[in-house]
Amino acid sequence: QHSIQQGLLEAVIDPGGEPLRIYSVHLSHLCSETRMPQVRALLDIVARAPSEGAAWCGGHPNPAAGWTEGAEPPMPREAVIMGDMNFTFDSPEYAVMTGPDAGAYGRLFNRDGLVDAWVAAGHAEDGGHTHPDGKRIDYCFLSASLVDRVRGASVDTAATGSDHWPLKVDLATD
Repeated sequence: QHSIQQGLLEAVIDPGGEPLRIYSVHLSHLCSETRMPQVRALLDIVARAPSEGAAWCGGHPNPAAGWTEGAEPPMPREAVIMGDMNFTFDSPEYAVMTGPDAGAYGRLFNRDGLVDAWVAAGHAEDGGHTHPDGKRIDYCFLSASLVDRVRGASVDTAATGSDHWPLKVDLATD
């Protein structure tokens, strides 16, 4: 069976005075049973990060050594998680990321949970195909506290740099 290594990259950016955690992820393409442990591990890492700190935390025992080159980096609570998730909006993995679908009552999300930025921008869960086969498998999830900052989302179906189409999400920085 063909498989490739999967990964998660974390960065903290400061787009204008308010640091933000960014995660780039690529989950398994094989099946739900291989992705679900990855999703749970991803959510665990994202949940623990603010209390565990950034690349280094705490002061150096010899501040004059200068190897840290400045203050301890921030580790904000808010996060954006984006990438090739290899699951669809109606999958168990999507429900774990965003909350269960309660039918006529809609998606039940937790205030400390994640929101699909595509949906937060006013689009339907089943739209925004990011793959030529008509599926949406690339996502941008963000902390529920960031939902009011979503200004729009689009898919560039003319792009040719990958076998997927890029998802663009616009967030306000103020």
